[in-house]
Amino acid sequence: MTFVELADWIMKYRMEDLHLKLDDSEDEEVQFEAASATLKASVDLSFPELGADSDLNMLKIKEVFAAWDNDNSGGIEFEELASVMKALNPDFTDRKCRLLFEAADTNHDGIITFDEFFVFVFR
Repeated sequence: MTFVELADWIMKYRMEDLHLKLDDSEDEEVQFEAASATLKASVDLSFPELGADSDLNMLKIKEVFAAWDNDNSGGIEFEELASVMKALNPDFTDRKCRLLFEAADTNHDGIITFDEFFVFVFR
């Protein structure tokens, strides 16, 4: 029996009477993790087996970054990030976007630079 089969069995036969549900709380950590997972999933690497910092994948990441930088300022502002995140998932709130933006903008200058974007998405 593989681990996955064991986990499936446990969930199906041992836990079915517990009526478990996902945590949908308004906790900031839960909100942040949901937003972060959506952001990271949206940057689809062309060659994931090569790693994010390979030349081929770096071109793809720069392409995504440039597409999100609507005004070509060289950085992603809050409004730009919120627009992309809400297009990816219409249920995104400004609060989720703000949590995500503040985490990615590590120097707190109001703009996510390419380096901040790369580190945040692929840390």
